[in-house]
Amino acid sequence: MRYQSFLSLCLLILIIFAQYTGALAQECAISLDSRQAQSSSSVTLCVTIDQAPNVVDAFGLDVIYDTGILTYTGNWLEGDLGAGFQFLDVNELVPGQIRIGGFTTEYPIGQQSAGTISCLEFVVGECGSTTLTLSNLVDDISGWPKCDGQLSCLSHELTNIHLQFPVNQALLSQPPTFTWSADGGTSNVFAVDIGGSPGLPKYWSTYEDLHQIINNSAWTIPAPIWNSIPSGTELFWRVRGVDLDAAPPDIIISDEIWSFSKQ
Repeated sequence: MRYQSFLSLCLLILIIFAQYTGALAQECAISLDSRQAQSSSSVTLCVTIDQAPNVVDAFGLDVIYDTGILTYTGNWLEGDLGAGFQFLDVNELVPGQIRIGGFTTEYPIGQQSAGTISCLEFVVGECGSTTLTLSNLVDDISGWPKCDGQLSCLSHELTNIHLQFPVNQALLSQPPTFTWSADGGTSNVFAVDIGGSPGLPKYWSTYEDLHQIINNSAWTIPAPIWNSIPSGTELFWRVRGVDLDAAPPDIIISDEIWSFSKQ
């Protein structure tokens, strides 16, 4: 009898632990980036999904921000998850409130999917810490656990770059939006390098090959380039950056080199 009671107690503990870890895994099904930025600089913040709890073919949400610190430029990027939507739009309803919404009848966001919906560009005015809040989640994302974004000030030189998305060893079905963060700098520009081997002894670059200078912390790979990559290919990526205001300007390479594979 005592043995059966002990087994029942163990089973109960396992059930509670599974529920708890499951809740942790879903702590941020949808989230907004947290970033550091300089006063008078531009900053890109992305809305991302991690392990979507259900299929999404229609959604809507608002981003609430402090107009005393941030100004929305009206510029936004379509993320890899947003690319499958027939309609995706971003509008500033009033200063301080941005609405993002979309729907599709063809390529919904699959359950357990991870990726970026869209990225928003802001200009930082008065330097200060602030929270950007995700609110009014409707349609297929209604009730999802969310994590708001945080913006804090930078006041020192660029010394480190950290990769953020796609996560290491991601399996991707759509052209990804690469995002990263920098720890300082006042006039940063970046390049994304992609290669077929760890360490990137040989690589393709947005700077050398596309002759493109990235002045924010996000870049979406163009569809023609993505479509030229064979399915099943594993690639590696990193980010290089430089503060043009530094004297002399030093090239900083991201601490990480991450991989992704095309589904």
